[in-house]
Amino acid sequence: MIFKEGYLYEIVFDDHTVGSDGPVKCKAVGYVISDHKDYVRMSSWCVLTDCVTTFNSNLEKFVVLKSCISTRRLLCKKSSIKKS
Repeated sequence: MIFKEGYLYEIVFDDHTVGSDGPVKCKAVGYVISDHKDYVRMSSWCVLTDCVTTFNSNLEKFVVLKSCISTRRLLCKKSSIKKS
């Protein structure tokens, strides 16, 4: 499973929660910051700025193991994801 950097995806994945004994389905939407063999790093939103430091300092990052993802849907193609 390959995710393209800068693209916006909706994903459904298994996770654990307080009050549940087993895995539960969760849904998230985020911009792909980086794609790795076993996981994908995403951000819920991106600050609109030309300053790379400000942009990277304000990402709301989360990581999901690819083995936990049951579905994904591409919502939007390439957005500007800055790197330092």
